[in-house]
Amino acid sequence: MPPRTRIPVYLLTGFLGSGKTTLLGAWLGQPALHGAAVIVNELGEVGLDGALLGVTDQASLVSGACVCCTGLPGLEQALEDLFWARLQRRIPPFPAVAVETTGLADPAPVIRAFDDHPLLRERYRLAPVIAVAGAPGGAAVIDRHPEAQAQVRAAGVLILTKT
Repeated sequence: MPPRTRIPVYLLTGFLGSGKTTLLGAWLGQPALHGAAVIVNELGEVGLDGALLGVTDQASLVSGACVCCTGLPGLEQALEDLFWARLQRRIPPFPAVAVETTGLADPAPVIRAFDDHPLLRERYRLAPVIAVAGAPGGAAVIDRHPEAQAQVRAAGVLILTKT
């Protein structure tokens, strides 16, 4: 029996205002992420970023809490729900999942969840973490905010926006 192919999860992180949502919206229009499931993390109860992205069928909103702390169970549940909905054919198959964190998230607990949570470990694989920084003032933001520093440290890829 061939080994299962785990679903790649792209974790997109970056400080407030760095351009994560704009970048993700552009990526979702590209062939590599066509049909991807999307999970957006919002600190508030209203999902503005999810509405801006215009994704509906295969989208989840983890709102009211940051996924790196009190909202981590919500992210794990969203990934579980997507997996089971895909398996039971309640949603179309998706080639990948894109997770956009809140601008204040430390990605380290999310990264650990892919090793600690049994279903995530078995069915998903974390692709390189992508951190976004706005070119004008990005270095100053990273210097001033420990959250931005944690995001850059966790990243396998750093993208400068607003160049």
